[in-house]
Amino acid sequence: MSDPLQEIIRRPALYENVDGTLDLYFGLMLTGTACICYLPELMRFLPPGIAGYLLAMLGVITLPMLFGVWLRRMVRKYITYPRTGYIAPRRALPGKFRNGVLFVVGLSVAAALLASVAGLSRSDTASLAVRILLAAAFAFPYAVFAIRYRSRQPWKPFAAAAMLAGLVLMAALVPGGVEQWSRPAMLFTACGWFLSGFVTLWLYLRATRALTAGAE
Repeated sequence: MSDPLQEIIRRPALYENVDGTLDLYFGLMLTGTACICYLPELMRFLPPGIAGYLLAMLGVITLPMLFGVWLRRMVRKYITYPRTGYIAPRRALPGKFRNGVLFVVGLSVAAALLASVAGLSRSDTASLAVRILLAAAFAFPYAVFAIRYRSRQPWKPFAAAAMLAGLVLMAALVPGGVEQWSRPAMLFTACGWFLSGFVTLWLYLRATRALTAGAE
């Protein structure tokens, strides 16, 4: 016999990222990171070296992150919560902590792959193998994310495979060194996160409706 109290406690986990806002949030973060690569003029007005780079990251990434936090709150307030009746808990759920650990592991592996070929990125040209390694590093965080939510959104692993295929195709077609390739690749990855978020939200809207007054 199920425990009603345990069902109430577990209920918020059933609605975790059903609206795709987490996908959109990471898409905004990647967009901010990609903007750094396209803003060389900004670096001229900042301190040289790593200090200027960190300031640029702070300015370009912080704004998309803040907008992402605001966007998640608005979507949940006006779209998700009226459909689920879910009220945000005051304390983080254990599942959220586990998901955060998994995503950090994914980012760490991606960073390790990027660092392993960092020395080769200084050359004007790079082998296809190096580019494929970088493509895997860009796609790996979303692959971890997709596997985590595959039971609720079974199409996401296929989206991760499509993202990797697109990055490998860009690796084969875009000329120049790794720096020239990584800029459009990062934007492509961000667009993949955005598309995943919008598709998730669209499917959620189709499958649910707002609760009416007095509905249980």
